[in-house]
Amino acid sequence: CGRNLKQIVSDALHGKMPSKSLKGGFLQGFLNSGRDINDLGTPMMCKSMPNYKYLVAFVNLSNAIRIRLGVCGPKECTQEDFAYASKAVRDKYLPFFPQFKDIVIQFNDPEVLKDQADYGTYITAGIWGFFIILTLAATIRDLLISSMMRKEKAIRQANSLTPLGESLVQIPQSNQVETPEEHRVRDKGIFKLLSMFSLIRNIKKIFEVREDGDAGLDIFNGVRVIAMCWVVYGHEYNARMRVATNLSSLEDTLTSTWTLFVLSGIYAVDVFFFMSGFFFTYVYLGKLKKMRFNIVVYIQTLIHRVYRILPLYALLVLLMYRVLPFVSSGPMWNDFVQNFCKICEGRWWKNFLFIDNYYNTFSTGYCFGWGWYLSNDMQMFLITPLVCLLLHKNQVVGKAVTWLLIAFSTGWGVYPVSYTHLRAHETPEHLVCRLLLEKKKTIQHRSIL
Repeated sequence: CGRNLKQIVSDALHGKMPSKSLKGGFLQGFLNSGRDINDLGTPMMCKSMPNYKYLVAFVNLSNAIRIRLGVCGPKECTQEDFAYASKAVRDKYLPFFPQFKDIVIQFNDPEVLKDQADYGTYITAGIWGFFIILTLAATIRDLLISSMMRKEKAIRQANSLTPLGESLVQIPQSNQVETPEEHRVRDKGIFKLLSMFSLIRNIKKIFEVREDGDAGLDIFNGVRVIAMCWVVYGHEYNARMRVATNLSSLEDTLTSTWTLFVLSGIYAVDVFFFMSGFFFTYVYLGKLKKMRFNIVVYIQTLIHRVYRILPLYALLVLLMYRVLPFVSSGPMWNDFVQNFCKICEGRWWKNFLFIDNYYNTFSTGYCFGWGWYLSNDMQMFLITPLVCLLLHKNQVVGKAVTWLLIAFSTGWGVYPVSYTHLRAHETPEHLVCRLLLEKKKTIQHRSIL
């Protein structure tokens, strides 16, 4: 292997075609390897050849961007052999590209990095399987009850008689079919508990728009939908940038007006922070008029909040940490597992205590990276009832404390959020975007001068 790779590298550096003895094998491996930025090649075709193996090369360019490239090479070659060959090529062309002096190339074998399931995996899968069975059972039960009620209604209407004594059969229209709740089906005992897992009932509650509340709050339904679409679009765009192949046109893309909508998507989550605080204050101030606030009420409020969020949150963290690494495969899957799943090793308990946002950074990695929102929301929830109490007791004092908190949080966050926080959480793709924009501003400034 070492001799063949050295020969290939030597021929490439001198601008020669591979030696005759290597042409056939070299060509097969080359055709199944990636030949462009973030091109993973054809892994399945490479693995189907008996004397070849598939690797993924991760190229870190001066901490600016991470490029991925599929490599199909001789099976007897190790990752160290490929690393040696790539280093030789890098050293040859480094004088022409000094900005890439810190380039690091790492080769990973997707097959070698695969983990084995352990007891934690089986326990987590068993818990999720139990709840899936409950959900299916409850949903099937609701479907059977609905079907039974429709038949009973059709029979009653078919057997009804008109004043003239004639039989009148009226089969109800689809929009007249009543649900089990409308037929006053009353679940008791274990059936009442089982009904909580019904997809039919829960989906209906999710999409139900109540009209018996304050009509002035209906606008938040639209705000919630727009903000959610904004968040999803921003994350989708960021995910695709990680595997983008058209980096040459990235600068033109960043100057587009529509791109500003994507790059500012980091602030879309603030909409949900605002709505969460607004609705809690709106409801809690109304309750304070009817009850007496004390430490017991405060603790009950916190317990109610925790048991609504923590069980499902814990199940999702365990699912990602213990089960998700085994549900798929591919050249990039293990990279995802290492960066999003295995990072939870020894850190998952911080998510359960809602303190993970104080310990996780972009450099160290995030366990269940989306959980930072819940941690922030829970921490702000701890002080919101106290602020509401001040507003209820004395509006002047309450408003003064509120404005002081706003001023303090704004002043404290100007530097960390605008520079330190965003730079600490800046992905390689965002760094490239920022560097290109700064470069363009410099060029424009020089042209003006």
